[in-house]
Amino acid sequence: MAPTKPAVAAGKAAPKAAPQRKQQLRGKANKKKKVSLKFIVDCTHPVEDSIMDTKDFLEYLKTRIKINGKANNFAPQGKQHVVSLTREKETKIILNSEVPFSKRYVYCYLKA
Repeated sequence: MAPTKPAVAAGKAAPKAAPQRKQQLRGKANKKKKVSLKFIVDCTHPVEDSIMDTKDFLEYLKTRIKINGKANNFAPQGKQHVVSLTREKETKIILNSEVPFSKRYVYCYLKA
């Protein structure tokens, strides 16, 4: 005798199949957007009152800010600048970043 399937009870339904996943699109449509962040530090009032110099403050930020876990890592070898610090006029410092960068991280150094 051949084995037979067990009878299904009248109130129970057969188990459902797992839901199918959506297909991922490949090619140009799947590329991630570049993150481009720009932070502007306006030091107009402290500079006018001759409390601080933006050149010294720019050097302070360059030595303290960590990129990829390393301090003073603004020009990685073989790559373009991922994060850059520049001084505009005599009163503004501009931080441009192409990687995710926290505004809170920059704010901590401004309050120090």
